[in-house]
Amino acid sequence: MRRASGFTLIELLVTMALAGIMATFALNLFSSGHKLFLNYRRLDEKYFEYGVQRALAARMIDENPGVCNADGFYSFSGSDADSLQEHFPFPEIHCRPARINGFVVYYRGLADSIARYPVGWTYLTGR
Repeated sequence: MRRASGFTLIELLVTMALAGIMATFALNLFSSGHKLFLNYRRLDEKYFEYGVQRALAARMIDENPGVCNADGFYSFSGSDADSLQEHFPFPEIHCRPARINGFVVYYRGLADSIARYPVGWTYLTGR
């Protein structure tokens, strides 16, 4: 009598069950990695945007005259003061006199209403 070659039904079921368990672990690992990647990408975009805001703020202060008021707030002077203040990337620009000539212009607060993490920005003017 010849013996039939091949797999039995039990062997196939055990193999498929093990493959399903392995696929579940692999999918869970991929899902976790993908969430971490998306979170990293979002934070990287926020950091890049914040760098652009800092550069724009430094350029606006450097190219346009302003004064440090007695109440500790920086304000632009000149004919474009209102427009500059409105388009400045950070709200409530603070300032204080520096030890050398000029003053320090800074901002401390939230990057925006969505991010909810504090940022700081400082710029030393020579005026």
